[in-house]
Amino acid sequence: MSTPADTPVTDPSTAVGPATGPSTAGRPAAGAAASSGAAIGPTTGPCPAAGPAPATGSAPATGAAPATGPAPAAGAAPATGTAPATGSAPAAGPVSAAGVFGGRVAVITGASSGIGAGLARHAAALGMKLVLADIAAERLAEFAGELSATGAEVMAVVTDVADPASVTALADTAYTRFGTVDLLVNNAGIMAMGYSWEIPAERWDAMLRVNIGGYVNGIRAFVPRMLERGERGEKSWVVNVSSIGGLLPSPLMAPYSVTKFGVLALTESLHYEMRMKGAPVQVSVVTPGSVKSEIFRAARPGETAPPEIAAFNAQLQQLADEHGLTPEEHAERVFDMVAEGKYWAIPQPEQLFPALQPRTDMILGQVNPELRLGG
Repeated sequence: MSTPADTPVTDPSTAVGPATGPSTAGRPAAGAAASSGAAIGPTTGPCPAAGPAPATGSAPATGAAPATGPAPAAGAAPATGTAPATGSAPAAGPVSAAGVFGGRVAVITGASSGIGAGLARHAAALGMKLVLADIAAERLAEFAGELSATGAEVMAVVTDVADPASVTALADTAYTRFGTVDLLVNNAGIMAMGYSWEIPAERWDAMLRVNIGGYVNGIRAFVPRMLERGERGEKSWVVNVSSIGGLLPSPLMAPYSVTKFGVLALTESLHYEMRMKGAPVQVSVVTPGSVKSEIFRAARPGETAPPEIAAFNAQLQQLADEHGLTPEEHAERVFDMVAEGKYWAIPQPEQLFPALQPRTDMILGQVNPELRLGG
C-alpha cells in the first residue's frame, strides 16, 4: 500500500514540550500534511506545545535510580560473542567525519528535501557515494542531478518506505551498484496536525506505516547484510532520525509524537541488540530541533480551519524561520557526532535540555503534566 501523496513536505519537526502552546478553544478539523513517505526529519523549532511543569514537592533528583522494581534490562543485556564495538567511547584525539566516511556508501531515505537533502549534500561533500531514496520521483531525480553535477557519485531510487518489498528492492539496488552499504540513514516521514480523535484513521495508519514501519523495513533490509560484513571485521552505521518531539510530546501532533517516540524505542533496542551480538554496527539516533524548511507553509490549513490550528501551524513555521538551523548546518553537526561514535546525535542541545530536565523531574516526581500557554 503506497503512502498518501497529498502535499509534498519535508517533515514536521519538533513538536516539543517546553514552550508555549496554541489556544485550544473550539473544535478544529484535523489538518493533515503528508509527504508521500518522503518527507524527512524534523524541521521546525521547539514546538510551542505542551511542556511539563517543573516537579514540585519531593521529586527525586533527576537520574536517580527508581527505588522499586528490578533494574531495567536495557543496557544490561549480557553481550555474547566478541566485545561490541557499538557504543564504545570515542577514540582519543579529534575525529574527522571526512576521514571516517569519505569514500564510503550511504543510503538515505526521504532524501529529496529538507533534512534528508541536507544530510545528502553533506555526505557528498565528505566524499561519500550516495543512494538516495524518496517517493517523490520528480523531486528526487532533480536533486540527484544537482548533486551529480557537483561530481558526486549518486544513484536515485524511487522508494515507498512503507512497503517492505520496495525497501528490499532499494537494498538490492544499492548492493548491486556499489557492492556494499556502509551507512543507512532512516529519515523518511510524514506529518498530520489536529486533535488526535479527529485525525482520520487512514492518516494515523499512514503515519505508523511510514514513520515507524519505514524504519523497521530499512533495518530488516540492510542490517542482516551489515552483520555479514561485521563477521569480516568491517564496520557499518545505522542512523535513525527521530525528533525533539520524540522526547517531548505535543498537542495537535499526536501521530507525529507517537511515531517519533517509537523511533527512539526502536533505535535503542537495535543498539542493545548490536551490543549483544558483539557486532561492529554503530547505531545512532538523531533528535533535531528547529531546522529551516517550508514544511508548515506547505501544510497550512485552509481558510475554513479553526483559528487555533492555523495559529499553531504559523507559530511552528515562525520558529523554524527565525531559530532553525539550515539543513546543511544540521547535517554537519550530525555527521560529526556520528563520526565520534555517539549514540545520541543531538544537534541542538540548547533547545532540548531546558525542556527535558523539567520533564524528567515531572516523571520522577509523578507530577501530572500541565499545558503551558503563552506567547
